[in-house]
Amino acid sequence: MDDWAEEVTFDPVAGHEGFKVQIRELPMADGVHGSTGCQMWPASIVLANDILKRPSLVTGKKVLEVGAGCGLLGIVVARFARHTLITDGDEEAVGNLTQNVALNRSVWAPSEGESLREVETRQLRWEDVLLCPWLEDEQAQVIVASDIIYGNWGDVVGQAMLNL
Repeated sequence: MDDWAEEVTFDPVAGHEGFKVQIRELPMADGVHGSTGCQMWPASIVLANDILKRPSLVTGKKVLEVGAGCGLLGIVVARFARHTLITDGDEEAVGNLTQNVALNRSVWAPSEGESLREVETRQLRWEDVLLCPWLEDEQAQVIVASDIIYGNWGDVVGQAMLNL
């Protein structure tokens, strides 16, 4: 692992084997470069552990993660979901989370005899969702998010969620 990588270990839970996820982080935003989305925040680990305790929340479903940052939560969700779309509003964060999804393919890829799982990454900006709500066939059955609001984005995020 490089200097900007962290390994998160998940213990066996609810009849599922334990596993490790490697997450590449990028330097913290300095006001000029970078984004807070390129860091892994504690809430993603907490929520990922909760998903492992209650996988039925996402098993076999179409799931959208918004504000994914490094993508840890979406990678864990993808172990169970039929289709996982992992998104962030920051282009640099999406590039990084795309690398993390590929790096951890063994975590979410189906084993022999399991149903196909699809994982995609995409840039998704709150403002764009406000202007153009998603069509019904694009909508997810479950939306997950952790540590997504920084600053004065509460109203915008709330309205955007209604359009997803």
